[in-house]
Amino acid sequence: MAHYWQALETAQESFMERGTMMFPALSESVDIDAYAREIMQEVGDRTFCASSPAHARLLDALDVRDGLAPVLHQMARKHLGYQGSLEDQYHIARLVTPGNSTEQYRAHFDSHLFTLVIPLVIPTAADGNEAGELLYRPNARRQPRSELENIAGKAWFKRYANRRRATQLLAQDQFTLESFAERRPLLFAGRTTLHTNRAVSPAASGPRLTLLAHFFDPSPRYGVGNMLRTLRRR
Repeated sequence: MAHYWQALETAQESFMERGTMMFPALSESVDIDAYAREIMQEVGDRTFCASSPAHARLLDALDVRDGLAPVLHQMARKHLGYQGSLEDQYHIARLVTPGNSTEQYRAHFDSHLFTLVIPLVIPTAADGNEAGELLYRPNARRQPRSELENIAGKAWFKRYANRRRATQLLAQDQFTLESFAERRPLLFAGRTTLHTNRAVSPAASGPRLTLLAHFFDPSPRYGVGNMLRTLRRR
């Protein structure tokens, strides 16, 4: 994995302009299926599970914390004026079972500067049914210059947090649809990329398991992101 994230080092300016980048398929690097089985056991019947033991081992196997994170930290300092710690990271597994009616079309911006989606188990669905595909729109807003602007922007874009509006944006090519069928990780600028997931329909072939790696929250302790993460840990 020594060179897996190297493409980002040579394309920093391009990433900062586009706000998104995909990496090679994970199956060529580590035994993803074995890790996925362990993580699913650790998640159990929960939807979210932060940094379980197998999850932490996979992050090390992929060199996320020692290889990718320092590059992102350098970019955050250089391009976004970030003054926080390299250790400000939030790693969580997201497991959505077929028919889960709550984990769908919740369009939002992240509180962290960068978000990495690591796809582990990706179901399929025939006959036009949905399988939890990611919809995302890079550069949907500018980088918030204050926490007030951040909160106001989140509230403004909540109008798209429903199936009808998200489907309209997709039809207008204002959303990109990513199924992750090839299990290629996606990195995007979290605070400026509007994103959501389609439903994992009852017709899907199985559950959907992804790992979300969030890097560097510049918001104060009273910020929205910190409050939501505190509630999720309870």
